[in-house]
Amino acid sequence: MNKKVQCLKQLFDLSGCYADILNFLLDERLISQEEVKELGLSYHKAEYLYKIIKRSIESEKLLLADFEWILLPKERIKLTFVSTKQKIEFSYNW
Repeated sequence: MNKKVQCLKQLFDLSGCYADILNFLLDERLISQEEVKELGLSYHKAEYLYKIIKRSIESEKLLLADFEWILLPKERIKLTFVSTKQKIEFSYNW
């Protein structure tokens, strides 16, 4: 499994920010309501969401997606998105 997908999965499991990330992607029009429905039914939410993030970067709709995952001395995770409209961070234990 891709390290970024693992980072997303761990962030979802620990912080519960999954809905906040979806809302950001919806607000930025990087994901459609149909894709949100598909994500809701998907078992592999982190993988599917990573593909959407990657697609958004490749199409230059999302300028940056930075994944930081530090395990020691205590686990910390931070995901930073930069779009043309805003910068937003989702984190656990930061």
